[in-house]
Amino acid sequence: MYVHTIHHVRKATVCVTLASVLFIICFSIIPFYARAAGVVDIVPGASNGYALRSLRTSYTGPLIRVRTTASVKADVSADAQGLLSLSSPVTIVSGSSSATNLGSLISGTSAFVETWYDQVGTADLKQATASAQPAIAIDGTLLGAGMQNRPIAQFDGSNDVIQSSVSVSFSQPATVFVVATTSASQLSSARMFHVGGATSNRIMYQVVAGGGMYAGSSATATRIPQPFDLKVLSMSFNSASSAMWANGVANGTGNVGANTVSGNIYLGTTPTSASSYFRGGISEFILYPSSLSASSRQSIESDEMNYFINGAPSAPSVSPLSPTNVASSTATLNANVGSTGNSTVLDRGFNYGPSSSYGSTASTSGSFGAGSFSQDITGLSCGLSYHFQAFATNAVGTTYTADQLFSTSCIAGVLTITMPARAVAASSSAATISYVDQRGNTVYVPYIQSNPNLNVAASPSVSGLIPPAGGIKFVLNEGQSNEISAYSMAAPYSTTFTGLAKGLYTLDAYVVDSSQTVVVGSNAHDFATNIGIGDIYLAVGDSITKGSNGSGCSASVITNWLQADQTRMSRDSRNYCQWASTGTAAYMKSWMPELNNELEAYYGYPVFIMNEGYSGYTSNNYLTKTMNAADWKARVTKLMPNKAVILLSTNDTGPVGSTTANITNIITKLIGTYHIASSSIYIGQPLYASSRPTVQGYIQPLRDLVPKLGVQLGANFSNFFQNHPELYSDTPPIHPNPTGYLSVARLWGLALIKPATVTASPTQTGIDLTWQDLAPFDAIPTGKAGIVAYQISYGTTSGAYPTTIVTTSTSTSASIIGLTPGQTYYFTVAARGLTADRYFSATSTEVSATYTGL
Repeated sequence: MYVHTIHHVRKATVCVTLASVLFIICFSIIPFYARAAGVVDIVPGASNGYALRSLRTSYTGPLIRVRTTASVKADVSADAQGLLSLSSPVTIVSGSSSATNLGSLISGTSAFVETWYDQVGTADLKQATASAQPAIAIDGTLLGAGMQNRPIAQFDGSNDVIQSSVSVSFSQPATVFVVATTSASQLSSARMFHVGGATSNRIMYQVVAGGGMYAGSSATATRIPQPFDLKVLSMSFNSASSAMWANGVANGTGNVGANTVSGNIYLGTTPTSASSYFRGGISEFILYPSSLSASSRQSIESDEMNYFINGAPSAPSVSPLSPTNVASSTATLNANVGSTGNSTVLDRGFNYGPSSSYGSTASTSGSFGAGSFSQDITGLSCGLSYHFQAFATNAVGTTYTADQLFSTSCIAGVLTITMPARAVAASSSAATISYVDQRGNTVYVPYIQSNPNLNVAASPSVSGLIPPAGGIKFVLNEGQSNEISAYSMAAPYSTTFTGLAKGLYTLDAYVVDSSQTVVVGSNAHDFATNIGIGDIYLAVGDSITKGSNGSGCSASVITNWLQADQTRMSRDSRNYCQWASTGTAAYMKSWMPELNNELEAYYGYPVFIMNEGYSGYTSNNYLTKTMNAADWKARVTKLMPNKAVILLSTNDTGPVGSTTANITNIITKLIGTYHIASSSIYIGQPLYASSRPTVQGYIQPLRDLVPKLGVQLGANFSNFFQNHPELYSDTPPIHPNPTGYLSVARLWGLALIKPATVTASPTQTGIDLTWQDLAPFDAIPTGKAGIVAYQISYGTTSGAYPTTIVTTSTSTSASIIGLTPGQTYYFTVAARGLTADRYFSATSTEVSATYTGL
């Protein structure tokens, strides 16, 4: 970077207001005859270069020598833009002609390349035999159709070849750039170029199908299928790590073998075969006897593609971006080049100063493509407003943005929110919570806690960021109806927001002065998003909970939601493919993402489900091994789940008393040690397994634990999966297949939710009931029947419901008749599936009404 105080001089400035944006693009046209830096100037080090344009600004010789059918020979130089065109000046070498430019020289005649001058070294390419010279013009027309009218040297595939009389010699690695197009018909062994001699000391490219890059006697597996349209071909000959790119896109790698190159350069054929002539056009050939960096290769590719493929060059487009890192005496100015104008950007930067006259410039010269760029500026005064404009320059002209403003602060340092943490760099504003999973990996999910009290903290990078007697203002959900603010006026800067409703929050932190007025400056503000206050479910279970035999995610490690398959994660990104056993790569999706979605849709606040399933574990294993493991205790203690779903006993072998005792102890520990309320613990009834008849014997004892322990009855997986054997992945049936896991999610979901807003209203003939429709929350596509009816249970004593009515449809209302006048009745409602499948939602909260009679 350089910084100078001379304002960028404008020439023929033009301003255009764009209706779709909030700024004016201004540009000044640098005269078109200004010659851009050539590609060999941009990336030095080439040993040979042949092109129908200038490759170096310092090269003043001719590009080619042509022979016309009128027996005139002339050297053709680049025009004022450094290109070969009809206006290119010519110097007559022999024959009779008064032509001074290429257009007049080829008028009414054809022309062929006799010499193609080396703009880098001394190995000019020549062809003395007229019939073997490639054509540059036919019947007065400069060849180049289909190539943005850029000229080409056309090889006829019969005998055209042009070669050096000077030998070149070097050892791999080497890099070759070729701009070429082929004919639809091509000889079986056509060679576009050949450098060197026999098979033991050459590099070359065979363009037809089945061909590729060669060095020595080896060929890479990399191909450009033939025929192909205009291509910028880049080839790195580097033995086993050789590679090729077509129009800047990687086309493959291969081993072309290692050898020392020694011999002449041939375009259009090879010295080793008389049947290898190339049919097509070549516009440029550059040889670097070295391996180029990716950035250097891309610079050359970009330049060649902009000129030969993308179209006529124009001035670049540039738009401003907001300044960053604004401090008391420094700032980072940012802008974006939207388009290079099909010409490499040579200079980009900013004019800036205390007024719109600017006075200072910070810019960088080089070779740049489209994209954002920045300049750090220093020496600013604190507490002042500064004007700036961005600009970008290519060979055509310079574009300026409209005037922009930013203000410096009189404080240094940066404010950073430290709690909740934001630990995933690729999503720097998202608050995260982490835990160590069963494989020992630290994994991150968007932040969630079940505790309604949120602790927040922020820290200045330097003490001077906080004014004397100042502090930090914390704001939750800024700008929303539930916005809450709190101040911390002494270090360490932290506070607690208590009694928060379940939902999704953002957090902003601002530096404030002693009067609690916010200090201006981007460095005095920070924010965090995705802070969830909701439910965290602890999923206790065996391989079925873990997701064995379900959808594998084919990843060795997934440590945050950005690495997960987007199609296999919950909508809020909190649940995604879960841990795999040590030594495997089969991360499993299980049923957590779909259940997460259903519960969030029902409750309207964030949910997270901890997958704590262990393949092959019995209830005793889980109690004595898992729950005693330090990593399990650490996870549960950190995440503080407030709900639990238990699906165990598939692997238990009896006796029944031992299994129920183990599950009783698991529940007792969850309640006593981890403070999960008994009413928030659900016991699932295990899946049917024909090879394990003892499992079915646990179902009623598990149901008996519900009133005994004050827990909830979960889903009836046994009955449902026994009726749907197609949902298993194995024989005899034990584990669900991927569709089966969707059914697990759906059944768990219904067992955890219940019809809400139940009302009971007396009428002249009975009591009318209405309730919430649960069908919208039963939307997982499993191919099996969902909710088909609602079950109404009622009685004359609270908590006792001896009478049951099942509706004949999914209507959300019913009229209960045949009641005793003056009697109070108590009602509950639950959704249910097919009678054969026997699954239900949770039961609604009880409502009551008194039937008064007629």
